[in-house]
Amino acid sequence: MTASLDFSGQSVLVTGGASGIGRGIVEAFRDAGAGVTITYATSADDAAALQATAPDRLQAMGADLRRPEECARVVEAAAARFGTLDVIVTNAGGLIARAKTTETSPELWQESFELNVLSTVFVCKAALPAMLERKRGAIITMGSIAAHNGGTGAAHYSSMKGAIHTFTRALAKEAAPHVRVNSVSPGLIGT
Repeated sequence: MTASLDFSGQSVLVTGGASGIGRGIVEAFRDAGAGVTITYATSADDAAALQATAPDRLQAMGADLRRPEECARVVEAAAARFGTLDVIVTNAGGLIARAKTTETSPELWQESFELNVLSTVFVCKAALPAMLERKRGAIITMGSIAAHNGGTGAAHYSSMKGAIHTFTRALAKEAAPHVRVNSVSPGLIGT
């Protein structure tokens, strides 16, 4: 039996939506009828190709989500294009480099924090007030199985994904009962 989802008339923001898991998420929402805003940092060609599959319902935007003003710009653009913002998937992030803890520089810890944690926090902070005012919305953060079991050469990444899980639980309590906040924890996925 195949499940059918209908997101017609709803607006979704997927950060890091131009490739990998994010692209799969965008395609699923697109196929379910949603208007989708996609953010990318470096995948402009992939984002443009994806947008071309449904230009009336897909909007691609380059953004540095480590900056709160960029997050606000993206949230505002999504709402302006599609009338509101119903769902957020904070997929932007990743493992920047593998390094043993004894060899991980302070700069790598900081870069991992900004890319994985702050981007999630800033997007949620920008979008949540309007969702709370409308008394509806859904936020899905992207954790990782690494938050649960660590990873060789990835203590910095695993720690950041653990922080996202904790942030998600706290935000769910703050946003309840009208805005649902959940996290998913994918493992290695071929995309």
